[in-house]
Amino acid sequence: MTTEELIAQFSDLATDMCVKMQAKNNDYAGKRDPLKNLRKHGVYGITIRMDDKLCRLDSFFNPAEAVERKVKDESVDDTLMDLATYALLAIILRRDEERSSAPREAAL
Repeated sequence: MTTEELIAQFSDLATDMCVKMQAKNNDYAGKRDPLKNLRKHGVYGITIRMDDKLCRLDSFFNPAEAVERKVKDESVDDTLMDLATYALLAIILRRDEERSSAPREAAL
């Protein structure tokens, strides 16, 4: 693989991740506050969701955890993409909370 191929694949995955996040965000949070569902439990809540995804990955790779899959449409790649999305959403939520709590100058 060349550097150009790596960058192209990374860009394609990031685009796919963004499209999926937009669709899910619409369903979970709505238009008023796109972080509404994440604010409820904050960054800690996101880390819990990430841990769920890590457990899911463990079930894929750890033979001792292997079970017959009831959810057939979630692949390893889907789970890894969800993890990456949650990581980015945690950063966005932290930045938004920091910006919201920063002292604001009084309007003149």
